[in-house]
Amino acid sequence: MLKRTQKKLAVISRDRTFSVVIHRADAGETGFWAEVPGLPGCVTQGESVDETILHAREAIEGHLEALAKMGEPIPGGEQPAIVPITVRLPQPA
Repeated sequence: MLKRTQKKLAVISRDRTFSVVIHRADAGETGFWAEVPGLPGCVTQGESVDETILHAREAIEGHLEALAKMGEPIPGGEQPAIVPITVRLPQPA
C-alpha cells in the first residue's frame, strides 16, 4: 500500500512595502533627497519628486540585492504611520 504524504508549501510574498521619506534639498541646493527608514543607509536624490521616487525604488532594489548576496535577512517591510501633530508657534519677542 502506498502512503500519500501531503506537503504544505509556504507561500512567500515576493513584494515588500517600504516607507520613503522625501526631503527638499538644503538651502542653496536644488532637488530632493530621500531616505528609507526601514533600510538604514539607503538614501538617494533627484531633481524632482518623481525622479527621487524612481531613484528610491532603484536604491531599495539594489540594497535588497546586496543584502541577499551577503546572506543577510531581507527586512519584512513596513506600513507607514502618518500622525498629524498640532503645535503652537512661538510668539516673536
